[in-house]
Amino acid sequence: MLKMELVSSHWSGKHQRVVKGINLITMLWIENDGHLPCYERTMTSRMTKMSENAHFRSLRQKAKERGFQPACVLFDS
Repeated sequence: MLKMELVSSHWSGKHQRVVKGINLITMLWIENDGHLPCYERTMTSRMTKMSENAHFRSLRQKAKERGFQPACVLFDS
């Protein structure tokens, strides 16, 4: 079987089952009609051991370090 880097099995909310693919988390800044990706992370097997809340806190900290100061934060798991 061919093994590709970054491709792993993970839960897909879209498909409601485990799928193979690249598991990407993106933090998106939305203001008026503009959308700006301010941080993204490719999940690896080591990172899947972190809770969703831990990932969120980590992404939020990175955005804060980059100067983003939102009035409201929404997280969808």
